[in-house]
Amino acid sequence: MRTNKSGTFSNFKTIIATSLVWVMILSATTVFANPQILQAIRGNITISLDGVNLNLAEEDRPVIIDGRTFLPVRALADSLGLNVDWDGATETVILQRGGTPTPPVHPPLTPPPAPAATRFADTFFTGTTGSNFARVDDTLNILGTAHTNVVQYNAFARNAVYSQHNLSGNFDRLAGVFGRVDGVGTPADVVVTITGDGTVLLTFELSQHDMPRNIDLDVTGVNLIRVDIQPDGAGGPQGTRTAWAFSADLS
Repeated sequence: MRTNKSGTFSNFKTIIATSLVWVMILSATTVFANPQILQAIRGNITISLDGVNLNLAEEDRPVIIDGRTFLPVRALADSLGLNVDWDGATETVILQRGGTPTPPVHPPLTPPPAPAATRFADTFFTGTTGSNFARVDDTLNILGTAHTNVVQYNAFARNAVYSQHNLSGNFDRLAGVFGRVDGVGTPADVVVTITGDGTVLLTFELSQHDMPRNIDLDVTGVNLIRVDIQPDGAGGPQGTRTAWAFSADLS
């Protein structure tokens, strides 16, 4: 297909030729003299081919001049599988069928960011108070490893402590570690029981010589979590203090 000064495509040729003249004039003077004007006249125009936006290079983006939008002939022709040539003698854009269409480029899909985990300590709302207590601490060391925003269970030997946490049914998983706090009193052996809405989810024994216990629980639909720390009778002597900590995330 060839456009010339007569025939069906004469108007199309005139528009394209005029477009090229305008683009060449601007490119040689104003556009390169002032990059800020280039940005202003290019605008933010999108070209859609069969419902898919074309991913055009910066220099191929449409240009708005004096209220008119000028399209990039070569970029469009390549997308439609047309061969493009320019006859400078007759100022004619030549489009011929037979090329291979350039498939539209789909922009890469960016997955949504994963929701941030909620610290189990942030759901704490009540617990044992007084000389035996459960509370939230900013930082504690559990067997040599520093943990932030954790629940500490601190009591004189042979005294029980507990904490309660309001999940409001917003979480599916509770995962973390439970272990003794470094440098606090004499570690005692304990029995740990975790219940959800009154149903026992997990119970285990932990001695002063054990490594921290990994915990991974399904808490789907659970509103209230309670953690009970009960001495098992094999702890330190009466009057000595012991401390355990629970560092965990909710997701």
